[in-house]
Amino acid sequence: MPKAGRLALAIFIFALAFGLGVLGVAAYLRIQPPNVNFTSGHRPGQPVDLTAQTVGTFGSGVHADWVS
Repeated sequence: MPKAGRLALAIFIFALAFGLGVLGVAAYLRIQPPNVNFTSGHRPGQPVDLTAQTVGTFGSGVHADWVS
């Protein structure tokens, strides 16, 4: 294979890998958490009780008591 052909093939493979990487990152960034309907089965006019909790620490290791 001539030198120009090898260079063109290398550039094509690099561009293809780069494009697939960009598409993968874009697909990852578009992911959204699902919506949760807290009022399903709820009678209108009645209050909705919702408890939100936070996790002060996450994981284990050297600094397991650090706030995440």
